[in-house]
Amino acid sequence: MKILILIQRNYGERIAQQVKARKLPEWSVDVVKLPSIEYSKALDSPEEALEEISFSNCDLLLSLGEQPSVPLLIPAIVHRTGAKAVIIAVDNPDWVPGRGLEEQLINELKEKNTSCYFAKPLCSLKPQNDPFINEFTTVFGLPILEITVKDGFIEDVKVRRGSPCGSTWFVAHKLSGIPVSQAKYDAAIQLSNYPCLASTKIDHSLKDSIMHMACHILQKEIERAVLPND
Repeated sequence: MKILILIQRNYGERIAQQVKARKLPEWSVDVVKLPSIEYSKALDSPEEALEEISFSNCDLLLSLGEQPSVPLLIPAIVHRTGAKAVIIAVDNPDWVPGRGLEEQLINELKEKNTSCYFAKPLCSLKPQNDPFINEFTTVFGLPILEITVKDGFIEDVKVRRGSPCGSTWFVAHKLSGIPVSQAKYDAAIQLSNYPCLASTKIDHSLKDSIMHMACHILQKEIERAVLPND
C-alpha cells in the first residue's frame, strides 16, 4: 500500500515519523509538507494553491493539516495522486470548522470512488468500509492492548494497535509493574508527558476537549484489557 502523508508543523511531523517507523514492510510512505495557505485561496483556486507542490501517487492519503484551508484542497490532491481513500485527522476543532464541510467532502469524494473518513481524535480511528483504511488500522488507530496481570500488578503490556502519534507504545512501556488499580490514572499522566498534541479547546460537538477524548479512549482500553486478568 502506498501512503501519502500531508503535514504542516510539529503535530504532523511526529505522526509521520511514527508511521514510517512502525509501518508494515509492504507499505511505502511519502510525506509532503504543505505551506501556510490562505483560506480564500484554497476555496477559490485550489489548483493554483498547489501548483508548486509535487505529489506522489498513493492509495491512502493521510491529511494532518493544521489549517481550515487544507480540507478544501483534498479533492484537488486526490485528483493529482489517485488516492482511493482519505483519512483526515481532526485533533483540533479549528482545523475542520463544521460538520457541513465534512459531509460535503465525503459526498464529493464518493463521486470520485474515494472513501473519506474524519477521525476526531485521530486515535479514535476504527476499521471502515474501505480496504486501504482497514489495512492502515491493522497497525494504527483506536488502541488495542493485551495486558498481563499478576497478583494485582501489571506484568506486561503488548500493543496490538496504537495511536498514530506513538503515544500508545510510550504509555504501554510505562505501565509495567504498577498496580492495576492505578493504571488508568498513570496512563493519563503519561499521555500528558508524551505529550498528546490534541487540542485542549472545547469541541462543541463533543462537549469536551479532543485531548480529553484521547485520554478517555486510552483509559477505557486499559480497563477493558485488565478485566479478564484482574
